[in-house]
Amino acid sequence: MAKRAIVLVLDGFGVGAMADVEQVQPRDAGAHTLASLVRSQGALRIPSLVRLGLPHIAPEAGLEPAGPPLAAWGRCNLAHWGADTFAGHNEIQGNRPLRPVISLFSTVAGQVRAHLEQAGHRVEDALPGGSALLVDGQILVGDNLETDPGR
Repeated sequence: MAKRAIVLVLDGFGVGAMADVEQVQPRDAGAHTLASLVRSQGALRIPSLVRLGLPHIAPEAGLEPAGPPLAAWGRCNLAHWGADTFAGHNEIQGNRPLRPVISLFSTVAGQVRAHLEQAGHRVEDALPGGSALLVDGQILVGDNLETDPGR
C-alpha cells in the first residue's frame, strides 16, 4: 500500500512573524493573523482545524485544543529569502528556492513581449508603462501580483 501525506497550507493565515521579518518585511513585524482573528472575533468556530491541531501550532493565539490532535502538525521558519508565498509553498514541498533577483517586470517586459510574439502569441499592454502584459487575451504576465512590486 502506498503511503500518502496531505499538506494543508492555509495561505495568508499567519501564525506569527519569522525571525528575519525586520530585515525582509519590516512592516510585518509582530504580525500574527490567527491571534488577531481570535482577539477581534473572540472564540472562532473552526472545529476541523482545531481537531487537526491548529491550537498546538500557535498556542499564543488563544485557541482552545479539543483533545489530542488528529494529525501531525508543524510550524517552520522557512529558509528562503523574502516573504514570497509561492517560494514558501515550494520550500515546504522540499525545494530550496534561490534568492530572487528583485526588479520590476517593466524592466524586462520588452524582452518578454518579443519572445512571446516570436512564439506566435498575441501580446497587449494590460497596464500603462509595460508593467503587465495580456497574452492571447487570457493570461496576465507581470510582477508577482501577490506581493510588493519587484518581488
